[in-house]
Amino acid sequence: MLAQGVALAGLFSDATPANGDREGLHRRTYPDGAVVEYDFVAHVLRAVLPEGGVTLLTSTGGINIVGPINHQGDYTQEGNQQVTGKVTVSQDVVAGPGSVSLIGHKHSGVQVGGAQTGVPA
Repeated sequence: MLAQGVALAGLFSDATPANGDREGLHRRTYPDGAVVEYDFVAHVLRAVLPEGGVTLLTSTGGINIVGPINHQGDYTQEGNQQVTGKVTVSQDVVAGPGSVSLIGHKHSGVQVGGAQTGVPA
C-alpha cells in the first residue's frame, strides 16, 4: 500500500541536526565550513568563511555603509580619501616619500620668538 504512504524528507535528528539552533535564525552552511546566516529576531547578518577565505565586493556605483564600523587588521587603500570630521590616531602619522613622522619630525631654521620654522628636516 505505498499509495497511502507519506515520504518525510529532512526530519532533524542527532545524525542530521537543524542548521539553526533557534527560531528566527536562517543559516546556510557550505561543505567547506563557510556559514552565511541571518537572524531576523536580532536583525544580524553574519558571514564566516573558512581560514584563507576571501570576500570580494564589486560595486561600480559605490558602497554605502550607514552606522559605526569596527575594523581589525591591516588596511590598504588605493585612491584618494576625504574625511569630514576629526581624525584621531593613537600612535603616529607618517607621510610622504621621506616618511615624515607627525610627532617625531624636526624643523630647520628654528628661532626664538614669533618667526615661522622651516619645513621638516
